[in-house]
Amino acid sequence: MGKGTGKRADDNIRLATAAALLSNLIFGLSFMASRIALEHTTSAIMLSLRFAASVVIMLLLALAGIIKMDFRGKNIRSLLLLGLFQPIIYFIGEANGIRLTNSSFAGIMISLIPVVTAIGSGIFLHERPPKSAYLWILCSVAGVAVISLSQAGDGAVQPAGILFLVLAVVAGAGFTLCSRSVSDEFTAFERTFVMMVMGFIFFSIAAAVQEGR
Repeated sequence: MGKGTGKRADDNIRLATAAALLSNLIFGLSFMASRIALEHTTSAIMLSLRFAASVVIMLLLALAGIIKMDFRGKNIRSLLLLGLFQPIIYFIGEANGIRLTNSSFAGIMISLIPVVTAIGSGIFLHERPPKSAYLWILCSVAGVAVISLSQAGDGAVQPAGILFLVLAVVAGAGFTLCSRSVSDEFTAFERTFVMMVMGFIFFSIAAAVQEGR
């Protein structure tokens, strides 16, 4: 392998690492932002606005030619289960979980999604994670249990909030497993766009029903 190829590989690794760090930073801060937003509005309205903005941004990027989406001849119905897991079920669990707990606890609970995904891949996809992964799974579960017990006494974490976050974790893992089955037919942008549209429609209807009471 030449020096040029090695340098490009190193640059790609650095770029991927930086993207992963930035993504996780934004993802972590989103829990705090959601907590603040939920003090001023309902979860349905917050999520409706959130997905409306996502749909508009993706449409603008597509019209500008920055991203490519082509649904012609593809089975869109195969994406419905994907969109049901996330964003619909996932964000119902996450938004209500944050409202009934706190942003730090919610972030730790959501971090269990890779753990549940690894377990689910072994059950449904017959994939065996390395033995070292089981140790980290136990550490993650133990960490959540300790934090849950330490915060439950002061009312910061309500049992209903924990159940909603468990729902979000299961839905997040289900989304990851389901996404593998459609990744060959749909690009990441196409999958994301359909998910955002489904989230916008569902939570807009939910917000309208809540406001109409």
